[in-house]
Amino acid sequence: MSLEGKTAIVTGASHPRGMGAAVAAKFAGLGAAVALVDLERTAGELAEGAAGIVASGGRAVAMHAGATDAD
Repeated sequence: MSLEGKTAIVTGASHPRGMGAAVAAKFAGLGAAVALVDLERTAGELAEGAAGIVASGGRAVAMHAGATDAD
């Protein structure tokens, strides 16, 4: 399966050993550009997760935001 040319938005991706981080890493490994989005962790913690994906050759960005409220 290839996700080349696709973009994945993964919420709850901030904890390095969590399910969201694992999903983000898997999607990136399959070729997707990944946005790691979380409200619980700091922007710096999210950036670390994105940096790990980039260091492995993937494309990632971190966003400190919530996904449950439009306001």
